[in-house]
Parts: sequence; structure tokens; C-alpha cells
Amino acid sequence: MRNEEDYSTERVSRFRRHSDGDHSLCLYKTCKYRRELEYDNEAHLLGVAVFDELEKAGKDAREFCGDGYFDMRELADAEFPPYEYLPTVPDIVQRIQARSVVRDEN
Repeated sequence: MRNEEDYSTERVSRFRRHSDGDHSLCLYKTCKYRRELEYDNEAHLLGVAVFDELEKAGKDAREFCGDGYFDMRELADAEFPPYEYLPTVPDIVQRIQARSVVRDEN
């Protein structure tokens, strides 16, 4: 009977996890997938914040976004892996950026 490898131990190298598609231990500088994932997550959270601000302001999101509405809605509704390093809610900076975007459109 073959023993299954335990990927939860600290002895498992980043390279092994990276090769198996687990990028949770990858370094931001050296892993293109992790960088892209973090960029996409940042855009997603900004989209969520913009839709929240539009709702607070009582503005119509379709009118505000125009032709880009469906792309922005898809981005805001995207799901990401549950990695600890990926935030799941917009932070204060993203909320301020979203507030600025919504207010500047007046």
C-alpha cells in the first residue's frame, strides 16, 4: 500500500506545492500566477466597493457603467480561492477609491 504524501507539513517545498497548483506559499515576486491572482482580486474588490457606493448614492449602476456594466458586474461577482493572503472584502483604500469614482461622475 502506497503512503499518500502529506502536503500540510512544513517540509513540503514551495516548488512542490506550486507544481501541484497550490500557490498559497508562493512568493509574490516569483510566481506569475499569484501576482495575477492578487491583481484580479484587487480589481474584484474595487468593483464590489464601486457597486456598494453606487447603491449608497442611489445611482443606477447600469447607467453609471454604460457599456462596461456587464464586465464590471462579472468582475465584482467573481469567486477566488480561499487563500489566507487574499482579502475577501474591500479595504478602506478601495472604499475611498470607489467613493471618489462615484462622486467624480456627478
